[in-house]
Amino acid sequence: MTLRKYQHDMLMHIINTPRCGVFASMGSGKTRAVLEAISMLEVLEPVLPVLVVAPLRVAKSTWPAEIAKWPTLEHLRCAFIGGSVKERRAALDTQADVFTTNYENIPWLVDHFKDKWPYRMVVLG
Repeated sequence: MTLRKYQHDMLMHIINTPRCGVFASMGSGKTRAVLEAISMLEVLEPVLPVLVVAPLRVAKSTWPAEIAKWPTLEHLRCAFIGGSVKERRAALDTQADVFTTNYENIPWLVDHFKDKWPYRMVVLG
């Protein structure tokens, strides 16, 4: 399934505008547009790994489901950073392209990585 016109506009805005924002209503296809942009940007420059920070349910379910749903995105590997400290560390050890977590885990991530932040791109959802 191809992107809708407004999703294509979102995608192009992300690609052409570093440090940008995309503001659209729930269910408008933002997640797919962002994932398509990540996929396209990776061809142009190294943007992986990406950290996605979103509400818990969205980080845990929506982002992985969107990657699995679209054939153009199935090459992206996703890992959820959540749960116990042991589970979070295990997620960080996976070979993922897109790491998702919830806002409550940001202080832990910053403390864990200190000055060695591994993410080339951060998406706030």
